[in-house]
Amino acid sequence: MKKYFLIFALCTLNIFQILGQNCNRVLFPNQALSGQILTTTISGTQLFNGIGSAPCDPSEVYLFQSSTATTIHASALDIQNSGTKVLWNVPSNAPTGLYDLFLTLYSYYPSNSCVNPPRPCSQTQAFRIGVNTISGSVFYDSNQDSIFNSGDTHLLNRKILLQPDNQFTLTNDSGGYSFVTDTGNHTISISNEFTFYSVNSNSFNVNVGTSNIDSIDFAIYPTLLNYNTIVYLDGRPRCNTFQSYDLAYSSTSILPINLVIKFIHSTNTQFISSNVPPDSIVGDTVYFSASNFSYGIGHIYLSLLIPAQGNSLSFNEIVNTFDLAGNLVSTTANKLVQTVSCSYDPNDKSVNPPGEQAQHYTLFGDPLFYTIRFQNTGNDTAYDVLLIDTIDAKLDLSTIKIISSSHPVTIEVGINRVINFNFNNIMLPDSFVDEPASNGYVSYTIRTLDSLPEMTLIRNRADIYFDQNSPVKTNQTFN
Repeated sequence: MKKYFLIFALCTLNIFQILGQNCNRVLFPNQALSGQILTTTISGTQLFNGIGSAPCDPSEVYLFQSSTATTIHASALDIQNSGTKVLWNVPSNAPTGLYDLFLTLYSYYPSNSCVNPPRPCSQTQAFRIGVNTISGSVFYDSNQDSIFNSGDTHLLNRKILLQPDNQFTLTNDSGGYSFVTDTGNHTISISNEFTFYSVNSNSFNVNVGTSNIDSIDFAIYPTLLNYNTIVYLDGRPRCNTFQSYDLAYSSTSILPINLVIKFIHSTNTQFISSNVPPDSIVGDTVYFSASNFSYGIGHIYLSLLIPAQGNSLSFNEIVNTFDLAGNLVSTTANKLVQTVSCSYDPNDKSVNPPGEQAQHYTLFGDPLFYTIRFQNTGNDTAYDVLLIDTIDAKLDLSTIKIISSSHPVTIEVGINRVINFNFNNIMLPDSFVDEPASNGYVSYTIRTLDSLPEMTLIRNRADIYFDQNSPVKTNQTFN
């Protein structure tokens, strides 16, 4: 039975806070209200912060705000070989704003010995404390009355901005959003990337006082007929096996549309079956349709026979969009190129385009299409899966767009350029019980900063958490 300890204090220091090396650690969740008690995860691998007892000397984990010389201590709940659960009790009189994270790292091995000396480290602006929240929702307002009622639809992945805090977030699958913030005047606005919508108000000015502010809702309605639809394929090309591929399609159209989806599989693969019966099959081309589809994501799961190791695969996906009168209004295509392997890491990250030659040269202006894949290879169902993705500083975080996900996901945009993908209550079976259903993924696009010089290197990787287990680090992509 684990023993839990709570040690907390609010201290005002008159000494200079010495920064250690950069921790390269992420706190999740990374914000709280004054007076709140919460548990966070500190990501890490092959290192941990020892607190209070053998085998390592005691070390502290704490938050520090330099502008007020304030320290907030915490104690670890559960120390793993990688990743540490920490309980915070935020004092009610804690100054608001951003805090740096400080901790001491030790190497730790199954022999329960700390073989390396302690190494203090820090992570700047790792945590935010506020006094209240601002929340609301975004929805399609079918009768333009600015009230959510029958016939209206909540909209996910809509970008909401908070100033002067310089924060933004994406709405969840219930159309909701929330910010932790300080008292005073703030402006809440919705991103204008979808210029074909009218909004009851593009922004709201609110004054945060002693209580939370909710129901700051954005009611939107299309001013132009929008039929933007994309199609995307994901799967693992494992040699000489039947593999499951996800043919996903999504649309930002609020109006109902009809889709004809054309899947052209690689000539050296064989289409076996799908969960949605195809309309027809002509050679290597399989046709599907989706009627009265509107805003959201749809999935067609394919079973394909993959050839021997080393083969190159080339898949093409095309979606034709029709209005309800039968008029073709848009066509979108995508392509997936893979190389067959007999082994693979079930938890990985990929980027498209991968780049040319060994240096992965990529053209300016090309959006980078990232996919994080995960698989439950444990011995029991995973209730929750969390992906923590720290975005390279040379990418424009404001341009991120979620393309597809295997399961419903809530996205949190944190500080320090951290994106959290929360698959809450995913109930992911283990691979021994149901191998195809043990997989999941999320895909997004993002653009580089406009001012990048030639030969700029962009790297990306992610941490994957299954329930309370230690994080799994993906490979590192680079362009």
